[in-house]
Amino acid sequence: MKSKTLKITFEAWEDFKDRTRSELKEVIKSKKRLIQSPDVLIFASVAVYQKLMSEQKYMILAAIHNLKPTSVYQLAKLVGRDFANVKKDCDSLAAAGFIVIEDVGDNRNTKLPKLKFKYDSIEVHLPNMVYSHKLGNVAA
Repeated sequence: MKSKTLKITFEAWEDFKDRTRSELKEVIKSKKRLIQSPDVLIFASVAVYQKLMSEQKYMILAAIHNLKPTSVYQLAKLVGRDFANVKKDCDSLAAAGFIVIEDVGDNRNTKLPKLKFKYDSIEVHLPNMVYSHKLGNVAA
């Protein structure tokens, strides 16, 4: 199976705006569709990314990838943490684009955490450096 990587990059807000504006003008001129690659997340700064991510959140991503929990509650049990804290972390990861939380549709309001893109590693492209974090095995 081919390894899939989620790439994290950084771009200042003004640079992002300028690039996006330029790309949109080109799309309008050429009448082609602009498609954002699902395997790239862009953060405004390294500080913003560092504030979001923690070892616990990497563990959550690894558990979702490897253990495929059927609910946020089960995910909390798998990583050995309090449900409320895991739910808060999942909400943050979903807001940032790492995961999606689907409503299962049962009468218990069960939420299913899933990776937004089927990746098995994360590459952080820092200015002048690349850091890779494999979503390896997690002890159950």
